[in-house]
Amino acid sequence: MIAGASLKALQILDESTFLRDTLIKNTHFFRGAMTDAGFHIVPGTHPIVSVMLGDATLSTKVADEMLKQGVYVVGFSYPVVPIGQAIIQTQISTVHSLEELERAVRAFIIVRNKLNFNDEYSICYDSTAYDHGSFG
Repeated sequence: MIAGASLKALQILDESTFLRDTLIKNTHFFRGAMTDAGFHIVPGTHPIVSVMLGDATLSTKVADEMLKQGVYVVGFSYPVVPIGQAIIQTQISTVHSLEELERAVRAFIIVRNKLNFNDEYSICYDSTAYDHGSFG
């Protein structure tokens, strides 16, 4: 069963790069839009996009407020990440439309304005601690 599913997955990948191309496009768009909006994200090309906040309480509040905006994100703090390096983690997908990703960025901006956080919560971080791999 597992071998058959693996063979089918390889066959799909061999027939078309559409899903991979869409994921790369969506990831590039979201990372760029979040950076342009002034959010500090862990550098990379992978579809796991971590928004750096630093403060654990803020991370929880942001996740709660994002859900109220209709966007599901996950806040992580110690012991999942080092003390003082709390993040909001997002996962970009091939099924996201550019409109949905734009809405997510707008929601982040709304929440940032509501909770009044900015660069004072920006942190220095070791990006290798958040290496989720990359497209390659």
